[in-house]
Amino acid sequence: MGRLAATLLVLCFMSLTTAAHDLWRGVLGRLLAYAPAGGGVTVPIHWSQAFYTVNFTIGTLAPPPQPVSAVVDVGGELVWTQCSRYCHRCFKQDLPLFDTNASSTFRPEPCGTALCESIPTRRNCSSDGGVCGYEASTLLWDTTGRVGTDTVAIGTGTARRRASPSGRTKQSLVAQMNATAFSYCLAPPDAGKSSRLFIGATAKLAGGGSATTPFFKESSPNSGLNRSYVDLKKALTAAVGAPAPAQPNYDLCFPKAGGSKAPDLVFTFHGGAAMTVPVSSYLFDAGNDTVCLAIVNLTESDGLSILGSLQQVNIHFLFDLEKETLSFEHADCSALS
Repeated sequence: MGRLAATLLVLCFMSLTTAAHDLWRGVLGRLLAYAPAGGGVTVPIHWSQAFYTVNFTIGTLAPPPQPVSAVVDVGGELVWTQCSRYCHRCFKQDLPLFDTNASSTFRPEPCGTALCESIPTRRNCSSDGGVCGYEASTLLWDTTGRVGTDTVAIGTGTARRRASPSGRTKQSLVAQMNATAFSYCLAPPDAGKSSRLFIGATAKLAGGGSATTPFFKESSPNSGLNRSYVDLKKALTAAVGAPAPAQPNYDLCFPKAGGSKAPDLVFTFHGGAAMTVPVSSYLFDAGNDTVCLAIVNLTESDGLSILGSLQQVNIHFLFDLEKETLSFEHADCSALS
């Protein structure tokens, strides 16, 4: 079993702005973690500060590949990391910035190519010697940088074909690695053990207690999400009792003693698939004998909602890209291998 290596599109990051500056400190890049069709790869996931991350390298063996740590993110479509050549307003990170000059396999992408034109963001070809530039925004990130390709190695396993773009968007890692399925299972942050990301043939559930829901295909977001958040707060207050003073970044807290009255939280998806979230995965100890709701109202998210990593702890999620379904089941994620 060796490390999976493939030539992938790499976006060199120039700058970032976000409302949650403190949470993003130390984040070392960003990765959409998916798989190659026909092969099986298992990738350890580690808890780091406020995120689950994976480790990979960029470049070939000569010169040595450069290590990168990246946030596992299934909510975007671009693969990017901070590059020393283009970094003017970068956030701090523990590992050195990716040095494109030190990689013999890095190739900047010229303007006017099919790859450059396929980037689903604003492009800028007016500077830097005709290298393809980009600007992209997500719910939490704003990035500006340059487009290039390089060899990326991630995890352990086998790859039976060279990665090629073929998916929903050509720039996502799922498309670049020709994936048909991937799954992941997040262990509690304090478990002291790695979580797991399974790519390709290794992406499967144990079965027996799983539920399945189809991908949501509507183009317009659900306008009732903010209403659902208000209803959740009301129901939780009715079950637990009078709230305690709110904490920074969290608007609903309770005395710790009252938290024992909180019920399990159940998310019901289209088709009736129900996901039960225990109290420990949506109420957290904020100190001072206080627990707070670890779910926030995304008032500026264009109506979209994000299921946070804390709510996903010890639930194994399987994304089947051919069937266009999401399946999930409860599991001891720290015991999976």
